[in-house]
Amino acid sequence: MDKRLLFLGLAIVGLAACQSPQPVAKPEPVAEVAKPDPFVFRIHLEAKSADGLDDSLIQDLQGKNDVLILDPVVQLENSDLEKVEFIKNKTEDVQLSLTLTKVGLKKLNTLAKGKKRKSILFYINGKVYEKMRLDASYKKPVLKMKTLLTADQAEKIKKTIPTELLD
Repeated sequence: MDKRLLFLGLAIVGLAACQSPQPVAKPEPVAEVAKPDPFVFRIHLEAKSADGLDDSLIQDLQGKNDVLILDPVVQLENSDLEKVEFIKNKTEDVQLSLTLTKVGLKKLNTLAKGKKRKSILFYINGKVYEKMRLDASYKKPVLKMKTLLTADQAEKIKKTIPTELLD
């Protein structure tokens, strides 16, 4: 009798093992809202030679055919900005105006004194948008880019800027 129960138990276990498992319903993936890349603003000096520099530091100037070489040292960055403004003109092009903090203005003046007649490069979100000669000194903390942006370029940049830097 015990052998029969043992045989019956093994048969049930064997039958259960042979049956295909039922598919488990996978939960629907939650759609993630794509976050824009973080805003990256830097000012570099223009380097004269690319010797020993990474390819990522050699860039085309937006809207022009110039190839620029960024000195790897970051001179000014996000923390040196107080405000970013987008000023539209009659043709819907946009001029970017950057207001520096007191510390940022001090850094810019220190740079201007030590690097006379050098060019600085405005690097925003992975691209160089402007090349500007350093003045002898700066009294106002506002830097206005001469290179105009299209409305699309300005909108892409604006989406990445933290709200505390916008009007």
